[in-house]
Amino acid sequence: MNFFKKTYYFFSDYSGPAEREVARFFSKIHENQSYEDVRPPLIELIQNNIVAINLWTEYKYRQYQYLKKNERKVLYENIKALEQDFDKFFNHHHQPAQLILNELSMQGIDIEKLKDKTQKLIYLKAIMDYLNPSAGRYIYRESSTFGALLKDPTKEKLAGDCNQVVTLYIYLYSRKYDVLDLQLKTYPGHVALHFYGTDIEATTGQFAKYKKEAQTILPIEEIVSLNMLDVTDKYYKTHKVSAEALLEASRVAYVLSSQREIVEKNLVTAYNNAVVEMLNSSSYKKALEFAQASGDEKLVRTVGHNGAIYYMKENEFKKAIKYAEYSSDASRLKHAIYQNEGAYYFNKGDYFSAIKGFENAGDSDAVKTCYGALFNKEQKKLGKIKTTEDLKANSKIIYNMDSYAKKSGNQSLINYVSDMKKYL
Repeated sequence: MNFFKKTYYFFSDYSGPAEREVARFFSKIHENQSYEDVRPPLIELIQNNIVAINLWTEYKYRQYQYLKKNERKVLYENIKALEQDFDKFFNHHHQPAQLILNELSMQGIDIEKLKDKTQKLIYLKAIMDYLNPSAGRYIYRESSTFGALLKDPTKEKLAGDCNQVVTLYIYLYSRKYDVLDLQLKTYPGHVALHFYGTDIEATTGQFAKYKKEAQTILPIEEIVSLNMLDVTDKYYKTHKVSAEALLEASRVAYVLSSQREIVEKNLVTAYNNAVVEMLNSSSYKKALEFAQASGDEKLVRTVGHNGAIYYMKENEFKKAIKYAEYSSDASRLKHAIYQNEGAYYFNKGDYFSAIKGFENAGDSDAVKTCYGALFNKEQKKLGKIKTTEDLKANSKIIYNMDSYAKKSGNQSLINYVSDMKKYL
């Protein structure tokens, strides 16, 4: 890596080019994209480095405290040590194809589709044997972070749940073969691998023939959305994961998943949570953006109502009116805002601004009161009037008073000015 690249990565958030590539892919995703559009580049990313995908998304969306850039660099070094250890294992311990096929046959698994894929089967079986818990390198741990699996196996045990160990299987397989050879076998609460008709239970390193309720076979790229929506590891401290970060993860997972009708439920919840979080922190602009993006009119109306009241209390009346337009009771709210605007400026002595507020509220009596107040304000400018000449010298003020008196509708004020005007 040359000097300029080293400098760039020193100051950037990325540990290296692989993370940058992953981040750029995710930054371009938007909800209007079709699954067919994002699938090819996603598969290419998985083929190139699914470890980088998983580490970056855990850092970005799950916000584990331990996954700082330097720690991620250590984990990438660990995966190199793991690769070397696995390659050494494969060279000395891989099984003959016929032995593997016999094992599958004994379990009642149809091996016809596997007979022309023996080299891939041998390699995959080596991964299974290498990560089989009985070999002592890997232990199952529920709801785990991926980083707990990325250890130097010559020094530490690898720990992970079904999602994480399946991801590691995919990574090791991708080093030699096309990831599209693999599929996912899922049923509620669990994920395994599927390879041309046979199931692979990654947590035990065993072949299987699942017949579970609600089981399904999914394309291999589905592992990315499954990991993004997985449970946070209770063994590792996290920052308080913001609802906004969870929403971003849910939005990305929605685009990346072929099972959108399922992931959509997570997305709806994430939008609601993000809007609530924004409302609680008085971030109404973002709350409105999220509510509108969700397509949930009820959510938009809630933000509109709350935003209008908040900004009215803050005396930011233009903003209050803007949010009131989105509420379900826009007419009533706008009337209250204009009324409050009039009262606010009246109390500050800014009667012209108060008049605008009261006029918009349709409160003619309050408008007249404002003109009466303007009359009194103008009258104080007269000072002491002793002669006709004093009146004439203040004619502009008197004419202003006359205008305000008439607009106030107060007959006594009108009569008072009329008496002075006789001497002008």
